[in-house]
Amino acid sequence: MLEQALLVARQERAEHIGTEHLLAALLRTGPPDVVAWLAAHSATAEAVDALLARLRGGPGVERLPAKPSRADRRNWRRATARVRGGQRTPHPLATVAVVLTVMVVFVLCVWGP
Repeated sequence: MLEQALLVARQERAEHIGTEHLLAALLRTGPPDVVAWLAAHSATAEAVDALLARLRGGPGVERLPAKPSRADRRNWRRATARVRGGQRTPHPLATVAVVLTVMVVFVLCVWGP
């Protein structure tokens, strides 16, 4: 359920997972008896989608009390990478470093010391 809530939060471009994202995930992928009980109490997927649309970028949007730290942003990127199946995009400088290292090793092997 938490992974589904993370997906909902990412779709909404939210800075964190809020209760509205948990409710949306529960209504979309939760057990049928729970979804039926919530629907009986007027909590439907359409109502939550309307709530998310109303909160998107407008007043009432929950914000973190302070700017997230560098570690918080790194942890968020790692969490979203796990949701995408562990596929992370390497940093461009890391790619350049690997290519240069391979080229130097190749040149040293071909021409020798």
